[in-house]
Amino acid sequence: MRVTFTLSLLAVLLAAPSAHAQDASADGALPDLGAGAPCGAITIKGCCDGDILRYCAAGSTKAQRCAPGSCGWDPQSSFYGCGTSGGADPTGVNTRTCPAPQSADAATDGARGDGPRD
Repeated sequence: MRVTFTLSLLAVLLAAPSAHAQDASADGALPDLGAGAPCGAITIKGCCDGDILRYCAAGSTKAQRCAPGSCGWDPQSSFYGCGTSGGADPTGVNTRTCPAPQSADAATDGARGDGPRD
């Protein structure tokens, strides 16, 4: 009985969405917009590009649209996420604003959330 409960709980935890993506808007995951590009200066702690959460996972940039004003520091998880009050890391170690683009084409380096250039 205890093994079954433990396995069931493990299955639920593994199926849960990433804490970085919690409380995302109905739009959910963004189209490319640089997501999947190498991380560069974006870390696993993440950053906010307006209402777009960006963070590094498995060596590539991930992007998630947050509800307006909700991308910010999650003090319980110690990283930026959606569904927060929109504040910054109180220690100042992890800046809220994503780093400036590293290349001439911001759409390919994961630093902007306004889509491809015309």
